[in-house]
Amino acid sequence: MKILFTGPVYDSSGYATASRSVINLLNNMGVSTCLSPNLNWSLLGAKLSKKDLNLINNLKLNMVDKTDHLLVYSMQKSLQGQVPIMFDKVSQVTHTMFETDRCPESWIDNLNQSSYIFLPSQWGKSVFAASGVNNVEYMPFYIDVDKFSPNTKKLLNFPEFKFLFIGDLSARKNLDNLIKAFLFAFKGNKDVMLIVKVWLGSKDKVKNFMMEIKRLRKTIGALEYPKINLYSELLPEESIPGFINSCDCFVSPSCGEGFGLPHLYSMSCEKPIISINWSSCSDYMTEENSLALQYEVKPVPYSIVRQDENFYGHQWAYPSLEHLGLLMKWVVDNQDECKVIGRKARETVIEKYSYSVVQNLMNNFLKERGLV
Repeated sequence: MKILFTGPVYDSSGYATASRSVINLLNNMGVSTCLSPNLNWSLLGAKLSKKDLNLINNLKLNMVDKTDHLLVYSMQKSLQGQVPIMFDKVSQVTHTMFETDRCPESWIDNLNQSSYIFLPSQWGKSVFAASGVNNVEYMPFYIDVDKFSPNTKKLLNFPEFKFLFIGDLSARKNLDNLIKAFLFAFKGNKDVMLIVKVWLGSKDKVKNFMMEIKRLRKTIGALEYPKINLYSELLPEESIPGFINSCDCFVSPSCGEGFGLPHLYSMSCEKPIISINWSSCSDYMTEENSLALQYEVKPVPYSIVRQDENFYGHQWAYPSLEHLGLLMKWVVDNQDECKVIGRKARETVIEKYSYSVVQNLMNNFLKERGLV
């Protein structure tokens, strides 16, 4: 039997990163697989390794291929009839996620056309099932704990204590409030730095971003320190572990996560993380392995709903800025304790998300349902 995988694979989005991990998993398991890439997911290409590129290109669908099952990685829709191939036995599996307290209503009928729905967190599985999505299964993405390791060589060498943010400028990621909390907490402190890894694209966007930071500095009275270093260039995927290892603490005051790859990458590198213990993060954050940020769950702002109707009627978390500043100060003042937290964090990733664990989950699912 052969499985056809269709979804984003070439770009640098979190969805494409997750897709590549599923493809690698199936290939390493020896599952006969072919690939129909979604080329319209994101315009931002990823700097992939030759190994990943070769695998993707070698698995591309041949029109004479005959497949028995369709494994769909998609944000919301069942793709039967939209891929260029005929099926003898069609079992569609849609791998999806969302970051709020429910599944978007417009997704539900589409998802229920699939045979099974994969959610990468137990929290997400419960949320989608409660929203009326049928046949929901738990299937996380694996973390390469050998690559994302505290032993991986650092890429950066700054003397300051370094907080790291990885994400984008969306309201959900809450970067503006992180910058405010950081400047307030460490006003005038020369020994602390915030490293911001976001893709901004054009030079004008970079310029506007830096001007906004300058405005905030003036408002808060943190004219020169603490430092904020912006990295808006795309990194080769092979460099990400070394980039994370260059920092001391990962911080993400997001309003919700569908899985949280940067969280788990950082935990695997033995970094303490600051985040909300809500949404998918509640699957892996504990009192021993992370620093939980206080929050309230309230409706998604109307300004967001107006831009994207998928958020209509949804709630997400509103992290406390004051508590965020206090946690960051605590981390700087208690670095020995944070090393213990980081070690616990890596233990959690190995126990729940290492390759062998996810391989076993996938293998059992496919065999029990006769998909391989």
